[in-house]
Amino acid sequence: PTASFTASAAQCYNSNGNTFSFTDGSSINGGSIGTWSWNFDGPNAQGGGASSTQNPSYKYTESGAGTYYVTLYVTSDKGCPSNQVSGTVTVNANPTPTAGSAQSIINGSSATLTVSGSSNDSYSWSNGAGSGTSVSVSPSSTTTYTVTESNGTTGCTGTSTETVNVTALTSTATPGGSTSFCPGGSVTLTAGSNATKASFAWFNGSSQVGTGSTYTASTAGNYTVVATNGTVTATSSAVNVNVYPTPVASFAAPKAQCYNASGNSFSFSGGGSVLSGTITGYSWSFGDASHGTSTSQNPSYTYNASGAGTYTASLMVTSNNGCPSSPVTQTVTVYANPTPSASSSLSTMVAGSTATLSAGGNSNDTYSWSNGTKVVGTSGTLSVSPTTTTT
Repeated sequence: PTASFTASAAQCYNSNGNTFSFTDGSSINGGSIGTWSWNFDGPNAQGGGASSTQNPSYKYTESGAGTYYVTLYVTSDKGCPSNQVSGTVTVNANPTPTAGSAQSIINGSSATLTVSGSSNDSYSWSNGAGSGTSVSVSPSSTTTYTVTESNGTTGCTGTSTETVNVTALTSTATPGGSTSFCPGGSVTLTAGSNATKASFAWFNGSSQVGTGSTYTASTAGNYTVVATNGTVTATSSAVNVNVYPTPVASFAAPKAQCYNASGNSFSFSGGGSVLSGTITGYSWSFGDASHGTSTSQNPSYTYNASGAGTYTASLMVTSNNGCPSSPVTQTVTVYANPTPSASSSLSTMVAGSTATLSAGGNSNDTYSWSNGTKVVGTSGTLSVSPTTTTT
């Protein structure tokens, strides 16, 4: 007889063992084949490394790739042996790619996945990451990517994994001082994020009011900052900015006085209001050459000028939050006293004569004549007939 056989195609290494099928192709010109003697190379071949089956299957459980020799000889039904024939079966090695180490990114950032292996092989990444030895990914949550290396000649594959840990994007708004202040004040807000390349947009309520890493808030409202990293955004907690109301000062002008050489004393009554809070401070300026001032609510002030005049008194009030009002002013008037003159038609006279006394002064003024004991006339002229010298 003539021995011959075929074996199944080469396989990729399987840690559970690689099973090959063998097909007898032996022949004899007369008679028939009676026995088959197979021998399988390999120290761990199941079945003792041999078989007498016509078409056996054999599992190789070696720890790696290799080429194994197989021999067969047959015996005819008359006991005549054939020559021994040999062949090989091949277990190909699987590729052993090495993916990069685990990475950590902020949501919205990207990471580059890399793998090392044979330059002749092809590489494919899971989760839609693409193909090649280097790919860029931007996962929104922690993701493990599997890369598969494929040998185009043997068809064998190997895998490796790389994990990208994703941390949620953060946004913070930090005030640089008090967030409550008087009109005209402000506070600087500073943006923060765990993403170093984040951009920032500032909002007062739903209205955008600025961009950049800082914003100076001078009006009341609830301020937030939106951090943007790639296509991902995060909004900070709100910072409440409060602007205290401005108080309003008020006072009435005191009644005008006639000049008094000893000084003219006026009483002032300060008032004020504020939308919320109380009035706690008063600041008066009386507008004279002495630059008189007072911090009383209802002060008295004496003007000691050498004559008549008009003065501008002003008042500013302060609220319990320390906010000042605008000054309000009133005019304080000290009238000049009239300076009349008197003349007589006769400087001397005899008893029984009549003299005419005339007053000189402002034609709009009124006059009152007296003889020292009583009023004797109220017009600009007066006829008198004293019996004794009289002033």
